[in-house]
Amino acid sequence: MDMDLVHLSISNLTLNDQWDFFSLNALFGLASEDLHPRLPNIDYNSDSHWVWDPKSNCSRIASAVYHHLNRLSSSSDGWIGWHLIWLIPIAPRLKNFIWMCFKGRLPTYAFLSNMGIGPDNPCVLCNLHRETIDHLFYHCPHALRVWAMINSLDNQCISFPEEFSTGSWLKDCSYSQHTQASIVAGAWFIWVSRCNIIFKNHCPNHSSVVHKAIAHVREFEWCIAQSQFVNSSDILFALEVALQISLDLNYHIKHIFSDHLDLFKIIMNPDLSVSWQFHPQISNVKFLLDMFGCPKLHSIPSAWMLPAINLASIGFNFHHLNLFLDGRDLPYWIMRSFKKLGFVF
Repeated sequence: MDMDLVHLSISNLTLNDQWDFFSLNALFGLASEDLHPRLPNIDYNSDSHWVWDPKSNCSRIASAVYHHLNRLSSSSDGWIGWHLIWLIPIAPRLKNFIWMCFKGRLPTYAFLSNMGIGPDNPCVLCNLHRETIDHLFYHCPHALRVWAMINSLDNQCISFPEEFSTGSWLKDCSYSQHTQASIVAGAWFIWVSRCNIIFKNHCPNHSSVVHKAIAHVREFEWCIAQSQFVNSSDILFALEVALQISLDLNYHIKHIFSDHLDLFKIIMNPDLSVSWQFHPQISNVKFLLDMFGCPKLHSIPSAWMLPAINLASIGFNFHHLNLFLDGRDLPYWIMRSFKKLGFVF
């Protein structure tokens, strides 16, 4: 089919007030398969309006159209699934991954081919069909085995009434958060397996995918339930340094106050499944606490730490710490911090 691309207009792509899919296929080729579901309805009853002034000077027309269409897209896309993604009890990286799936931006062979930056190779897991998001996580025999094994081993009933990328399983299926997390983790490790085949010459192993997905979901849920999901060792390190300096200066410590309740839990009742990466620091802290005769540990609100923060700030900026600063007046600057929190002198 020959088209006059120079004078091409929208009317050349419509027929009887509807999109002409034959013309779209002729113009966009295989890319039109992903384009069809996203095409809006044609509304001939509403009034037309200019996106930019046709006589505009010193303005970037393409930029004006781009920002205008972006505003329309953001205001009209009210799908509740965009909010539900971030509530799934799963690692943040996996949430970003499933967001890319729903946006259709996962770099599959089909996506890269449509962008004109890669070959349109078949699925590396089965070598049977074109590698799209829906094939990779729903139609592929490898994916079907993964979902069947998760259902069997984790006592679940995962199914997809519609295509995977529509997100209907997140919004319409009334799945528990555990099941939603299992679906995301299963899809993620299918994707990791696919990438390992391409870049590391690994062999497909759906059993490994299943066990990694189940383990990830259970570990993440357990950490949240126990309130012991520690992101870094900075808090432990700060306590260790404070105790060591106090010991070197022969201070006597009877009470320790902190606004990190999880810190005390992980020190007093460490669980190796969560705290194994902090074991050396925990051992050092417990040794130092023993040296002080096991002072009492108190959890306080975060706001109560403000006086300590003020003291630390003064100490950092004035190395010869003097509470009175100038003269011998009372240290009102630190007393105000206490009074704001209800302390009485």
